[in-house]
Amino acid sequence: MKLKNVKIKKRFKFENLGLILFIVSFILAFSSMYLFTSQDFLLSNGLAKFSLSLFVLSWLMITYGQHAKNHKKIIISVVKSEDYQTKRSY
Repeated sequence: MKLKNVKIKKRFKFENLGLILFIVSFILAFSSMYLFTSQDFLLSNGLAKFSLSLFVLSWLMITYGQHAKNHKKIIISVVKSEDYQTKRSY
């Protein structure tokens, strides 16, 4: 068995999803403030807690995306020795 380096392709960027969740959390925060003025306290408190948790999740995803950009990891996969051709020197 021989080892070979495999490059990682990014399928989805955490920063983009974090930005989308950040925007959604602000929309939910403003809607919870609107519901707070309309005497619907339970729904307003639920939306405020949910928007706060979305904000924290989006912040963590954005910082993880920045960390993953700076520290690229290399995955090592195992290849069968029959498929691996060595260079011969004479």
